Amino acid sequence: MKNVFIALGSNLGDRLEHLRAGILMLEQHPEVSVRAKSRIFETEPFGVTSHQNTYLNAAVELETGLSASDLLKVMLKIELSRGRERTERWGARTLDLDILIYGAHIISASNLEVPHPRMLERAFVLAPMLDLAPTLEIPGTQLTVRQALERLNLEGIWATELEF
Repeated sequence: MKNVFIALGSNLGDRLEHLRAGILMLEQHPEVSVRAKSRIFETEPFGVTSHQNTYLNAAVELETGLSASDLLKVMLKIELSRGRERTERWGARTLDLDILIYGAHIISASNLEVPHPRMLERAFVLAPMLDLAPTLEIPGTQLTVRQALERLNLEGIWATELEF
């Protein structure tokens, strides 16, 4: 079994419901066990020039017997079931699921990089991770989640009162 961290984000439609449904579908998979959920953060869109709604972001810690590649396939199906359309890079989305960390593994494949290649640049990813594993060392970085987050600007990210 691998200890895995997944990021969730949504900025279209019923954002909270998309996050809840994504977690529920992960929990219902026979080879996935969700261990912990972060708080929900509302964040300004990152890296976009067109107007987009704010995002709801969260993270979950899970255990799985699935390979990283098979877990990615499951996550892509979940995104699709929630109406995810991939029309532009960093475009608005109903549900986005990303593997952040897969055990202590470093994976570089054509369709998957783990740890997530841009997580060290994104407070909206690291802030939810801080709730789950502040002292976890991000594989290949020699930085804990807390140390990585301390290097970033937290402007435009705030915790919400919303709950799963």
